Amino acid sequence: MIHLYLRATEDWSKVTYETIDYWLFVGHKHLIQMFDETFALTWIEYRRRIKDIAVDNWRYLDVNVIDIGKRNDLSFVNDLEDDDWVLPVDDDDWYHPEMPEKLREVGREFDYVCWDSWVAKTALNFDPIHIYKRSNPDLKYVCTNAYGIRARFLKTLTQPQKRKLIVNHAKSLAWALEFGCNRALDWRGKITPLSAYNWHPGSISLLKFNSELHNDFSIVVPSNQPIKNFKPDYKWMRPYYDRISKVVNSLRKPKYKLHL
Repeated sequence: MIHLYLRATEDWSKVTYETIDYWLFVGHKHLIQMFDETFALTWIEYRRRIKDIAVDNWRYLDVNVIDIGKRNDLSFVNDLEDDDWVLPVDDDDWYHPEMPEKLREVGREFDYVCWDSWVAKTALNFDPIHIYKRSNPDLKYVCTNAYGIRARFLKTLTQPQKRKLIVNHAKSLAWALEFGCNRALDWRGKITPLSAYNWHPGSISLLKFNSELHNDFSIVVPSNQPIKNFKPDYKWMRPYYDRISKVVNSLRKPKYKLHL
């Protein structure tokens, strides 16, 4: 079985700013306030719509989704079969429809696998979809939802080790090797990307980065048009991209003209 584990999420249709447990929210409340003051949608409503798109993508995969909304609750690992895969994911990212089939082709001998990821950029500008590339390959940077860990390996780890491996996607390969995984498979550059990372206006990391450079959050909504041409390798994401582009564009507050 393949399990998608949502690192941090909420039931965005019910949560309030008083009840939120979303870990990135802590320490960044001022960013959310700026977002709400700038845009036509609240950050919570925006995140609900973005998650709905991701859930629709996962719906067509042969996977189980673990959505408990608690970043540090990893007790679910103990209930998994040893051969199960755990794929950490954020609630705004997508997978290639053939991902489950490809992952099953790995066989039983590997305990960790990572792959390339597409980047769909819908913040600041609608840029062409491209494969994520780290400038320094020696860092072994792994994209947000571009890896999987075998349950039998996770069960051998301490709680802090599990948390590092599941939460810190960037260093997941390095952590796996450090924690004794001698059966890791690096698919990057060898097969088509099996996931898509969304860089969009409601990302806390994007809002934090932008607040350090500008006081005007409105610039995170692109002024150009979403891309229209999708190459065969990533044509599968067209319906999700069109939907997320629509949500992003709906952030703009309407401009009213005063008629005298």
